[in-house]
Amino acid sequence: QESGFPAQRWLFPYPDYKTPSLILSKDVFDLERGAEIADQLIRLPVEDYAYPRTMISDDRAVHRSFLSAGLGPDVANSFLVLASADEEALRGRCPQEKLAWHLGGERRSLFKRRHLLRSGESGLRMECHGVGKTGPRRRGWLEQHPDSMGPFIEGRSLEQEFLEACTRADEEMLVGILREWSDLLRAAADRSAGGARVMHPFTPRPSVPALPPDMVDLSLSNFIRPKEGARPVYIDREWVLEGGVDLQLAVLHALWFQALDLVRGGARHPWPEDLSVDDLCLKLVSAAGFEFGKADLRSFYPVEAEFQALVCDRDVEAVFRDLSSAGERTLATSGALCPFRWTDLPGRWLESAGC
Repeated sequence: QESGFPAQRWLFPYPDYKTPSLILSKDVFDLERGAEIADQLIRLPVEDYAYPRTMISDDRAVHRSFLSAGLGPDVANSFLVLASADEEALRGRCPQEKLAWHLGGERRSLFKRRHLLRSGESGLRMECHGVGKTGPRRRGWLEQHPDSMGPFIEGRSLEQEFLEACTRADEEMLVGILREWSDLLRAAADRSAGGARVMHPFTPRPSVPALPPDMVDLSLSNFIRPKEGARPVYIDREWVLEGGVDLQLAVLHALWFQALDLVRGGARHPWPEDLSVDDLCLKLVSAAGFEFGKADLRSFYPVEAEFQALVCDRDVEAVFRDLSSAGERTLATSGALCPFRWTDLPGRWLESAGC
């Protein structure tokens, strides 16, 4: 400012400046529900892909405390500053109404998409666009509808409510949240085998509940409660699987990755810390009111491996090995310290690193 650049935009890349997947404007933290929105967008605030680290706290719970205290920008891992002598010149590059850019995770180029959170006279809006051409995309059995726009639904996600219950070690509250989630899924499912189906890994089996074709990713973070006591709203219908989705497999997809996030983020929960991701997943499954066992989990792995391999352009067997290895992690083992992402690394390096 002293050097003649009074027009400024302060932005914060996550997880860091080297490999950002999310960029937040400082204005996000200043919103009425800024702490809640920032937590939903950032989720795991610490990701170190270079070195394993000692886990001394529940990363996300600690970060939520900073956000609630108004200290989000002060503890951000990285910053990005745009400065100009002229506000109009700066606005051309970074309009004030643009609040957040989600750049997407590791995917093949066909399936990449970007999210933009912006403010307006009628409130916050979320715009989602595929990278490159517009419209649906398809590869093999997997169809994607990447483009959408509409009001940003403000409210707590079921994941945020779930994590609060975990932090409190309140198993009754935790069970209540998971049962509400499972009731929503059961209400959306039917038990008819239907007519001819396009075969895919999530193809519903005869005489078992089948979800609609656009209910694949049932993560707790994708269910938002607009206001206290209201029915949660499902917000992400990106993927479409013709013929519907097997309810059991979709539940395992959601709760296995929730268990993985609990372990790799050092989250507290009511159960023993030495539970593996697989065992913790089955605890969540049971709490949600489903009767799945280890045999069902073993059946889930090849299905998930085929899905992730298609989305991320990876070898199915390599993804299967990654899933199996991650499923054995616990908070008490060194494996929990190693980040987990869909990046090919030489097997020898992984072994020498203790991953």
